[in-house]
Amino acid sequence: LSDQLLARGFDPSRAGTAPATSIRIDLTPAVDELRRGLSKSNRRRTRGWAQRGLTVRLGGLADLPAVADLVAGTAAHQELEPVGLEYLTALYEELAPGGQVQVFLAEVDGAPVAVELCTGCGGVLKSRLTGMARGGPAAKSGVPAALVWNAMVWAKANGYHAFDFGGIDAELVHRIPAGPLDRLPGPAAFQASFGGQPFRYPPPVELLSSPLQRVGYDLARCSSAGDGLVASVRRAIRGGTGE
Repeated sequence: LSDQLLARGFDPSRAGTAPATSIRIDLTPAVDELRRGLSKSNRRRTRGWAQRGLTVRLGGLADLPAVADLVAGTAAHQELEPVGLEYLTALYEELAPGGQVQVFLAEVDGAPVAVELCTGCGGVLKSRLTGMARGGPAAKSGVPAALVWNAMVWAKANGYHAFDFGGIDAELVHRIPAGPLDRLPGPAAFQASFGGQPFRYPPPVELLSSPLQRVGYDLARCSSAGDGLVASVRRAIRGGTGE
């Protein structure tokens, strides 16, 4: 697809708006085999969530205010631009009628503590937004692992052939199959603990239809000030505030 777009006037993109690599889990094996592919700690957690009062359910439009709060809390912790309720509502209302968005909401004793928002396309369920209440029961019950595992099982039961974590640092791709998980940074170690494999997305491309805009954009990328402007636009797009 990238080659075809390049042949039609697109240019290779260095903007970094979307990740270049990810970890993808093949969901075609049986659930028991998928469980055997988990790390030892994750396999142990799958047997204890119910006893800790932890449940995971599908959320809907009425849950989006709680989703927005959880996502905003995690964004603030990671010093990222958060998406707001308006953005989440627009996303959900556009994609839900076709079944292309799923909200997995984790609750401890009935109170929402974490969320995993995924989109589905082409047989792949992809993680897009996550949020978790810092501290309290969410930090001690293996909540992030419960969300991912339940999303995997749900995706398999509903005809998806793969679960995609939505992106990792490209420099870590060669390290994931080669060494122990504890030598990876936290987020990458967590993703790799579910038994997936590194996956490279097609090379990103971009199109600026105006020749003047193209020249201006290329010149901007030649300076630190221009790179800073591009980075600001990228953060706004990722945060759902770009137009």
